[in-house]
Amino acid sequence: LRFILLLAVPLLILLLIGFIWVWSLRREVARRTAALETEAFRRKILLDNSLDGIFALNTNGRVFEANQRFAKMLGYSVEEIRQTHVWHWDTVWTRERVLDGIKNHNEPLMFFETILRRKDGSCFEVEISANHVVVDGEVMVSGICRDITDRKLTEQNLREEEVRRHLL
Repeated sequence: LRFILLLAVPLLILLLIGFIWVWSLRREVARRTAALETEAFRRKILLDNSLDGIFALNTNGRVFEANQRFAKMLGYSVEEIRQTHVWHWDTVWTRERVLDGIKNHNEPLMFFETILRRKDGSCFEVEISANHVVVDGEVMVSGICRDITDRKLTEQNLREEEVRRHLL
């Protein structure tokens, strides 16, 4: 009986320590999971409520991720836009130019204007700021897209007004 007690008590203590350790690990995992979910939710709110279109392209020029605004600008659902490549909706950038740009990821931030084609075939002008990012070891392009149709129309009206003033 004494031998059993000498063996059982340390084993019970080890079992209790193991139980407490597993319980504390589970609590820590739950805490970290909740923190990650909160952070993901915050980021999703920022993306979904942006007035600009936000997108990420993979190395093949395909939309990897996009916010609702970007999809809506182009007349697609988010699920549909994820099935497209840049050359499906950009009227300026060819497939070769896009792929070369993605591969040449040593370039800094790019800021440019281009013309996009909506799903219905209509076109509109945008300005894009894009940058190379690395996600899980894969080089991608992240971009922010702003519709500049109204600004371009205002600029055109101002130029026309200036010409009219010079003619008078």
